[in-house]
Amino acid sequence: MGKSKRSRSERACDTCKIISAVLYRVKIEEAMGWQFVCKQCQLMAAQHNSYQYGGTWKQSKRH
Repeated sequence: MGKSKRSRSERACDTCKIISAVLYRVKIEEAMGWQFVCKQCQLMAAQHNSYQYGGTWKQSKRH
């Protein structure tokens, strides 16, 4: 017996607005709070000194 899959509605990157099945929760500046960004925006955000990674959001996930 395999694991069931759940599917959520699509989400867009908070920075570039491109719809993606995988988004990364990041914080660049304390005042801005957490944002969900695509891989390209996450790579750019990681270059900031105050960058924090907070997890990965996936549209399809196994239980």
